[in-house]
Amino acid sequence: NYQDSGAIIVGASDEDTRKRASFSTYGSRVDVHGWGTRVMTTGYGNFFDADSPTDTSKWYTPSFGGTSSASAMIAGAAALLQSVSIQERGEPLSPIDVRTLLRETGSPQDADDSKHMGPLPNVLNAVEAMLCQPICEVPDFVTSASVTVGSSSNCGTGASIRIENARCVVKTPYSWWWWIVSFWWYRSSCSASAFGDTLAATGSHYGVADVTYDVSVVDSILQEERTTSCSFQIP
Repeated sequence: NYQDSGAIIVGASDEDTRKRASFSTYGSRVDVHGWGTRVMTTGYGNFFDADSPTDTSKWYTPSFGGTSSASAMIAGAAALLQSVSIQERGEPLSPIDVRTLLRETGSPQDADDSKHMGPLPNVLNAVEAMLCQPICEVPDFVTSASVTVGSSSNCGTGASIRIENARCVVKTPYSWWWWIVSFWWYRSSCSASAFGDTLAATGSHYGVADVTYDVSVVDSILQEERTTSCSFQIP
């Protein structure tokens, strides 16, 4: 048993295999891993020569490694994720949310490695998961008075999606007296109903019917709800 401090526990892999480096920590508490061998960085080593201060190729070392390099990579990924969150969401993520996003959206460690150290973070995947949105699956061109529309999102397969606030309004192209004539003569009407993540709309009218609805999604990682308003017309 262990007490979760909220920290991101980091393992180290070989730089091109995502296999655990021999010296790396491992176990169920390890969250993610970074490169632990042959990492280029500033300072000491084969690429550093104090006698050649103008030779920029000698300001670096190609052999930094260990969990020291792996942890620095994960810290950089976390900082990038937080900067995007502040810019796009107006607030930073909680430490637990940062850890969860990096862990759930990364590239998995080598399948042949039985000693768990978690995935290699993929910042692009993490950002997309953090900013995912509902998608308006409206028909491109409606030719029938009866339309069924599903809903989706880019929040992954575990997201919960539903349609709400479905509305249908008949609009005639002429003045109020045309509306009265069309209502009584053509029996203008329309309806829209939501059934979970599906919308059913039916129209019998003169003119056009405007259908509007909201798609809400709760993502599977941050458990945040996001809503998008959608619309289309039934001719």
